[in-house]
Amino acid sequence: MGKLKEKETRRLCLEKGNNTELIIEHMAVWKKKEPWFYADWIFNQYTYYLIMTAILCLVSSSLIIYPITSNGFAALIGYFLAQFIFQFGHMTTHAHYIESEKEVWIPGILVAYLHHYSAPKEIYKNWLVHRLNFIMQTRGCVVAYGLAWLLPFFLFGTPILLLYFWFLFWFSMIEPVHEWYHVPESKRKSHFSAPMYYGLRLFDFIGILNEQDHIEHHQHSVDDLESVIKFSDLYSPGADMFFDWLWANALAIRNRKIFKYTPIRKAIYIQGIILIPLVFCLSSYLFYYFTG
Repeated sequence: MGKLKEKETRRLCLEKGNNTELIIEHMAVWKKKEPWFYADWIFNQYTYYLIMTAILCLVSSSLIIYPITSNGFAALIGYFLAQFIFQFGHMTTHAHYIESEKEVWIPGILVAYLHHYSAPKEIYKNWLVHRLNFIMQTRGCVVAYGLAWLLPFFLFGTPILLLYFWFLFWFSMIEPVHEWYHVPESKRKSHFSAPMYYGLRLFDFIGILNEQDHIEHHQHSVDDLESVIKFSDLYSPGADMFFDWLWANALAIRNRKIFKYTPIRKAIYIQGIILIPLVFCLSSYLFYYFTG
């Protein structure tokens, strides 16, 4: 059993600590539930690097194929769309902490919980579980990469592919940005790959990192889970106020006892079903109109 844990620690790039065994055991549960995501040959650092390389190749090819103005517009709109859908997922994660037991949390949610409420360093010490689980999970993948884009592609077709590629780029960068806030400055260069390190430094230089607001996001405790605020990880004007309102609205719906089970999550889903298609279609229309 000791050798098996050592093997899992290496496969998952875990830094040994008080929660290592807990994370390994949680991963084993999900390996049985969803072997298509959590099997040893799928859930590992090579899959993560392959996904990131594919996204970078798409964006790099786009910079060559499409005009610079189209790329700039796609990068701008894709940035806000990635933040928009991430914040819905972020609210859902915090609803899990209130409404469900640890057994139903995907591994990334468990690591995030430890990071929030007991061991802040877990977010970068166990970076692979959190990053890969963020960009590769059943519900998250279906919504972020598929359902949110069904209507836009139906309405505007392949001319919005460039927007989709830039959305993928910004979506894939959300968790590394999150880690950046928590990795000590002296360790950042060794923790991140060279391209990611200098990319994050560039984000910091141009002012889109949102470190101060992120500190405020952590100003609540496990005894006061509902008071969480500021769900964005990158600078997004007005987003914190808007999503704080959506979160408060979800809590208010819970208090009305409209739903018997998981009322906060159901309230978030209802808001998302309305807002996500609306925002993605409007954004795709703007991109199509100005670049078509």
